Amino acid sequence: MISVVINRATTLTPGELERMMAPVHRSLKALREGVASELQWSTLASSVEIALSIEAQGVVRGLAEHLQSAELALAEIRKRAMATGAWHATALYYQELDDIVEAVRLHEYQLEQLSTREVTRAVDLAKMRVRQAGGQIIDVRFLKEGVAA
Repeated sequence: MISVVINRATTLTPGELERMMAPVHRSLKALREGVASELQWSTLASSVEIALSIEAQGVVRGLAEHLQSAELALAEIRKRAMATGAWHATALYYQELDDIVEAVRLHEYQLEQLSTREVTRAVDLAKMRVRQAGGQIIDVRFLKEGVAA
């Protein structure tokens, strides 16, 4: 029991952080190249939602404006990509890319500061917000590697 408490109070290891951020970095690369799938877009949108949840928890604060800019950029990208009713990868405007790159960088910084328990709480809060907004939660653990992001 003590090891569980200690593990939840410690920050993520470099390996855990890399595993969490690898799909985000792959998705960002695809988005930058104009070939992102809808699932890759969702991976980035989820990352920003989790980052906003961390901000709301008050553990790492002061990043809201940057994160909200990325959230708006992702919404505009989705709007263009879904203009025909089905997902079609789209090119980005420079400011959109800049906002999303910065949000990914800041989110990684946030994760370096948090305990495992705080990360779990932020993910749970982000899921709740997505559900309340009518969004869908996709468990990428059940998707094949390479497809998810």
